[in-house]
Amino acid sequence: MHTASPATALEARITHNLPTLSPKLKQVATYCLQHARHLHLCRIQEVAQHCETQPVTVVRLAKRYGFRGFLDFKMAFLAGAEPGEAIPHAPESTDGFYCAAQLLAQAHTVWLHAVPATAHVAQCYADMLRVAGLRVQWSPPHPWQPGTRDVLLCVTLVAEDGGDAGAIAQAIGIPVIVITDVPGPRAPKTADAYVCVAHLGLGLHGIPAGLALAHAVHRLQKL
Repeated sequence: MHTASPATALEARITHNLPTLSPKLKQVATYCLQHARHLHLCRIQEVAQHCETQPVTVVRLAKRYGFRGFLDFKMAFLAGAEPGEAIPHAPESTDGFYCAAQLLAQAHTVWLHAVPATAHVAQCYADMLRVAGLRVQWSPPHPWQPGTRDVLLCVTLVAEDGGDAGAIAQAIGIPVIVITDVPGPRAPKTADAYVCVAHLGLGLHGIPAGLALAHAVHRLQKL
């Protein structure tokens, strides 16, 4: 259950409306409320299977509350916000953060690279950036041939050093964004944009940074 933390406005709204929902929608809504703090890790097929229904029912619930689909819906649970509400503030290294947002907003494809300790957070970043309208791919085994407007996003820990992927990306001429856990002079030398996120490899500490980045990208694309 999600009772360990206070209900967000979206959760309160869904809870209030439960009696008005059809049996299937109510079942899906109840499942989402019960798993609100981990819903971003769920695929739509998993939610539908647990609720003994079809993915289209999950989409219907999301659209009932003003979202385009399940991705937007589950990220709103994570952000603690409804459509149009504020997203968490940018992380440390603000200049690097906005440089990263600009590079992402102009990218044709974002290639995502992570180390094992950050893979779960990187997967959330992929979902968030897709919601913002970006094309996100996991970086394939080398060699690969990204396009001239592509960007490599490395979500790594300084202790595990994601520099190899960054060096390869720079060698073939695409920008490199590094999100990692240590600020200052220890920043990876291969980064075109560097963002520090404290405790990146611990649980879901890196999630607010991803939400802020996706929000910034979405705003830049509207300009």
